[in-house]
Amino acid sequence: MKQELSARSLQMTNARLRRDLASLKGKLKFLISCSEENEVKSQRIDEIEDALSGAGSIRDMFDSLVIQGVRVFEMDVITVTVDESLARLWPDQRKGGGGSYHLNSDNVLFGDMGAVKPVFLNPDAPVLRGSLKRGSPEFFPASIAGKVRSEALTPITIGGRLYCVAAFGSSNPSRFTEGDGVRFLRRLCRTLALRMEFLLMREDALETEAPSVMEAVAPGA
Repeated sequence: MKQELSARSLQMTNARLRRDLASLKGKLKFLISCSEENEVKSQRIDEIEDALSGAGSIRDMFDSLVIQGVRVFEMDVITVTVDESLARLWPDQRKGGGGSYHLNSDNVLFGDMGAVKPVFLNPDAPVLRGSLKRGSPEFFPASIAGKVRSEALTPITIGGRLYCVAAFGSSNPSRFTEGDGVRFLRRLCRTLALRMEFLLMREDALETEAPSVMEAVAPGA
């Protein structure tokens, strides 16, 4: 009897050990997968940051994000909605007759950031939405919104003021869903904000210097 009980106990112990080992293997596999996924995301952010750092103007920076970001992030569409106060940086790209976006692309728009600010309960945190019928009309024009089934809306703030929103749209309904990690999107927001602040300061400095230069070369000066 004792031998039979001992054998049964040993079988139960072995079975429990096998289950625990299988569980540990599953968790390890999951951790490895997450680590590899994070590494890929980090490499993508590094690549786009390199592209953004080489931009000589805000306009070039957003062109790099919109064009190269689609490839780097394997995205269907990326748009940037810029505050109307910065429309002067795109003087030759505005449509006549009250149009509201870039002449050569539907991917750079202009709008009232005060009107879209309520979208972001936390002004420094991206908003992720999945299983959509179409993209948010505030950030995706009609010609593009129909492709979007999930979106990541990333606010770009400087000194607490919302200046722009970079919107990432995917045809995959589960590409962006509420509750997903946003660490890399936050990092991208900070990069865009820092670069934009530097470029804005430079733009303002050039505008201030321009009259002095004109006076220096004016006839009779």
